[in-house]
Amino acid sequence: MKHVAVWGSGTNVGKTLVSAGLCAAARRASHPALFLKPVQTGFPKDSDGEKVAWHANGTHSLGEHAAAAANLPASAGTWDESDLICRTLYAWTRAVSPHLAVEIEGRPVSDEEIREAVQQELASFGHRVAGSTSLALIESAGGVASPAPSGNLQHDVWQPLHLPSVLVGDVRLGGISSTICAFESLSSRASIPIAVVLLGDQTIDEQPLGNGSAIRRHLPENTALFHLPDVDPSCADLSEWFAQAAPVCDELLGTLLKPACGVPDPTPSVVGAAGGMLALDARRLWHPYTSATRPSACIAVKSAAGCSLTLESGERLVDGMSSWWAAVHGYSVPEIDSAAVSQIRKMSHVMFGGITHRPAVELGERLAAITPGPLQRVFLCDSGSVAVEVAIKMALQFYSAHGVQGKTRMLTVRGGYHGDTFGAMAVCDPVNGMHAQMFGGVLPNHLFAPRPSPAFGFPCADSDIAELSRLLAAHSHEVAAVILEPIVQGAGGMHFYSSDYLRRVRALCDKHNTLLILDCIATGFGRTGRLFACEHAGISPDIMCVGKALTAGYCTLGATLATDEVAATVSGGVHGTIPLMHGPTFMANPLACAIAGASIDLLLDSPWAARVSQIEAHLTEALAPCAASSAVADVRVLGAIGVIEMNEALDVPKVQEILHSHGVWLRPFGRLLYTMPPFVASPSELSRITNGMCSAVEHVEKCAR
Repeated sequence: MKHVAVWGSGTNVGKTLVSAGLCAAARRASHPALFLKPVQTGFPKDSDGEKVAWHANGTHSLGEHAAAAANLPASAGTWDESDLICRTLYAWTRAVSPHLAVEIEGRPVSDEEIREAVQQELASFGHRVAGSTSLALIESAGGVASPAPSGNLQHDVWQPLHLPSVLVGDVRLGGISSTICAFESLSSRASIPIAVVLLGDQTIDEQPLGNGSAIRRHLPENTALFHLPDVDPSCADLSEWFAQAAPVCDELLGTLLKPACGVPDPTPSVVGAAGGMLALDARRLWHPYTSATRPSACIAVKSAAGCSLTLESGERLVDGMSSWWAAVHGYSVPEIDSAAVSQIRKMSHVMFGGITHRPAVELGERLAAITPGPLQRVFLCDSGSVAVEVAIKMALQFYSAHGVQGKTRMLTVRGGYHGDTFGAMAVCDPVNGMHAQMFGGVLPNHLFAPRPSPAFGFPCADSDIAELSRLLAAHSHEVAAVILEPIVQGAGGMHFYSSDYLRRVRALCDKHNTLLILDCIATGFGRTGRLFACEHAGISPDIMCVGKALTAGYCTLGATLATDEVAATVSGGVHGTIPLMHGPTFMANPLACAIAGASIDLLLDSPWAARVSQIEAHLTEALAPCAASSAVADVRVLGAIGVIEMNEALDVPKVQEILHSHGVWLRPFGRLLYTMPPFVASPSELSRITNGMCSAVEHVEKCAR
């Protein structure tokens, strides 16, 4: 099945005629076809779905929203394998721009709702026509950059779906500019048009404008240009026009249905089909936390949009992991894509030694503004793990610069995880951590207190922190810093602990003249319901690490923030001016900084706290029944984190098989089945995730009987 978006370079350029011509061509070729008009104004007097159904001999049906505009019942339409079904999904009666129609009439609809409705229609159509050559057209409203009902521009609304496209150009005076601008706009959003279609060629004083030849010169060679006959605006009967246009529409249909239609595979001879790609992957690539010679199974992902991963097989999975907790906005986010495209056209990278640039400076200002107040200095680095390495270096150099000798150890707690580089591994759990068995004997010897025992929401008793207090008092002469993951211990066990415990750690550090490092890499940017997890305790660290959601999953970047006091001491002290000897090649990469800045702006401009609260409520209610299972040790939820802890280690391949059957991607580990969904996940996507998790628990319980 081929999905194609039909765009216009402006209004009244003939999009619906082209759609009708393509649907008629599909009917002549006995190919099932679907025409979707997601957004229609001036309805029902003006109905593009009705027009296409009339001219191409199909049936027209309405979604609930469109039906309400016409005071008609919603309908799904009838179907057989040779049918053409035309569907209008959302509609308003006023013949104005969709965003203005919403202001006048109400009945708003979000971008996510429109995309999800289109995806459901396409999935239903695909199921009906499985195994046959078929065409699905999705026609936009107005021009490429016309506002959607939300007010966002249409090309940004549709961009996450990665639909191949046809652009209907403009033959009128000024049409060369509008057509080329529309083409460039679509191309910059990963939807390079397969073809440009022009209807006729307007004349002035009997002189043809020649838009077609001018436009052709500015199109890529692999973009086809089609000329359809001119339309007589005074003619009510268009049957003669459709007869004349039929050969061109048949040719256009053939172009759209070609297997190689769209952006080609850059290395088809090397990678080939999905099966061959997976075989090459297993032969060449080393994946995280697995053997190179006996690797864990992989799924092959072709693209990602919204909260979904589209596999090479065409199957779609809701990503309940946010790509290891990073993609808080989902995938193919128009605002971030635009920032990336804009920056890459200016400068993708430049060294940061002796050079600065606007994206880094602006990101530093944003981070200083949104993190706890005392953190005013920003070191931009490669990743979360490197941010931890830099934090440890800062702490050690802080006391060395003060002229204090011997403060070379870290104090932390069991159950922690801080990354996979050497310094970070040394402060991960030394017994049960993932690095303990292989590297325990060669890592620096730091101090470890018990895992924090009081759960989140409960007070911390003196006994709960007694051992950490004792260790810090006994070793204050050699401890440079206490390092913790605030509130949530992530990869070390998804353990949520008391904010009161964290407050008392801060007080102990102050008492013993010891720095406090907080690793907010997994818990930063809203994941726990606060912008940074330490805000639950109302405290600020001396040094803080961020990463993951910093760039919304687009690329790698980390940051280590410090107070002015830490920065001043590390950089001077008794030895005069001292450099911090750390300078990654890709430090403050301009592209990554621009993406991070766009992501932060998008987060702060969104109702992120309300979204996280809604996710927390959904996870709490949906996962609660699992607590009654004999196979479950605990169920816990905090913010946009939902955890089911089992009594025994999970059979991960089997659990993932069950999750896949529900259309869900999660990556369980050990005894933990958990989700950290994107903040933009819809209720139906959250339900799919939690239903899959509950089904996995049922399977484990059944097998244990």
